[in-house]
Order: sequence, then C-alpha cells, then structure tokens
Amino acid sequence: LAAQRGIDRTKKVSADAIPIVDVSRLVAGRPGAAAEVARHFTAAFTTIGFCYITGHGVPAALVGRALKALETFFDLPLDEKLRIPINRNQRGYLQMHKQTQLHGKKPNRSESFIFGLDLPADDPDRAAGLAMHDTNYWPANLPAFRATMEEYWRAQFALGPKLLRALALAMRQPEDFFVPFYT
Repeated sequence: LAAQRGIDRTKKVSADAIPIVDVSRLVAGRPGAAAEVARHFTAAFTTIGFCYITGHGVPAALVGRALKALETFFDLPLDEKLRIPINRNQRGYLQMHKQTQLHGKKPNRSESFIFGLDLPADDPDRAAGLAMHDTNYWPANLPAFRATMEEYWRAQFALGPKLLRALALAMRQPEDFFVPFYT
C-alpha cells in the first residue's frame, strides 16, 4: 500500500467478504485454540488483509454503552471537543482534516478521541518522555464517558494477550513471542 499498488482492489471488498474468525476457544484457553485461530488469521490477513472477530468475550452491552458514549462525545460542539486537543503522545481529540493518510496525500476524514494506558504524572516512562506514555485527558462535563470508555479499554486490554498468542503463531513465532511486550 505504501506505493498505492493494490489499493483499488482493497477498496472493492464488500463487507460480507471480510472473514469472520471465532476466537471463543482461544479466549477460553482451550488446547490447540491458538494454532487454530492462527490458521484463520493467516488466511484472512494474506487474502483480505484483516478480519472480524467473534467470541471475544467483551460483553455486547459494554460495546453498546461504549458506542453510545462515543456518540455523546462526538455530538458535542466543536469548541468543547477542542478543549482537549490531541497531544504529542496521542491523547485527546483529533479534529477532522488535521492529519493525513498514506504519506500525507489524503486528508483524514474522521475525527478521533484517543486514549490508552493512563499513567500518573510521576510514572518513570512518562517522566522520561517516552512516546505514547501519558495521562489520558477527558471531557470535564461527561463523567459517564470516561467511566464507560475506561471499562471498555480494560476489556479490550484483557483480550489483547490472548489474540497476540495466535498472531505470533500466524507470524511463525513462538506463541509467547509478544507476551513480554504487552504491559
């Protein structure tokens, strides 16, 4: 994609052509599940480039609450969203058309609210200025937004190491290859 080769083909993929991978056995820790999911990931990523996952264990009610919370945030007036502008560590609100895609050729046509592992001001990695290490910034007038998004983030973070086991195998690495890096 860096040279834009094949991008026309990727644009023509219909939603029903995207592979669906059931990761429930992997999430449950069943023997052989990581290798099974790795085979499905390999097939999906070498043909279409991505996939949907099901059976991930993140409750549908939580996903629904997170989507509703995001809708509430993005419905705020622009001046309120701009009170928490994105910083150099990728925390905060990113306004539409303020970044570019694919080597600066196309404007970003979406707005984003980015947060991650919430580090206190005295965290050594944050104090050292390591990239992507920061405190999250939240809209002051939406306390339920923060609570919901943090709950959703924790559920996704718990899923990560399970998926990484299958991804490692799909990349022909030992199953625990990514484990030390996921903290």
